[in-house]
Amino acid sequence: MELKNLREQIDQIDHEIIIRILQRRELIRQVAEYKTEHHLPVFAPDREQQVLSKVGEQVGHDNINPGLKLVYGILMDLNKLYEYQIQPKEFEIPTALGGASVRAILSDHPGALTRYLSPLAAADISITGIHSQAMPGGKMAVDIEMVGKIQDPGFIAALSVLSDTAEQFTLL
Repeated sequence: MELKNLREQIDQIDHEIIIRILQRRELIRQVAEYKTEHHLPVFAPDREQQVLSKVGEQVGHDNINPGLKLVYGILMDLNKLYEYQIQPKEFEIPTALGGASVRAILSDHPGALTRYLSPLAAADISITGIHSQAMPGGKMAVDIEMVGKIQDPGFIAALSVLSDTAEQFTLL
């Protein structure tokens, strides 16, 4: 088969993925409305585990499984970002300089830092410094310095997702 034909097939699949992601996003909007009406929190860790377990079951235990779990984790974090823009979480950012510093403890597994940082990229926040270090027990300490419009709903939403994603989260 020609490379051009293979790439055309990939392009078609990418188009279908985008359509499905947008359909999923519309359902997330409806879920966010329901949660707002019923005073439910955005973050539902049990539901996230259900989704990740289903992905693992559908794919099986081959080499792509961790990668797909990472993709779904990022997708869920980006959807939380969207939900937090609709239903903001209260944050008092201890600076008036247009930025924030965060210290977080994460489970250290492949892609953990990528998943953690993806909402910041989606919210158009500039990271001015990042330091991570391995800790005992399979944990990772991460310090992030970032700048953005601190009153912007996207900035607050990104901090909200980070606080939900991390095992420990502190604004410095």
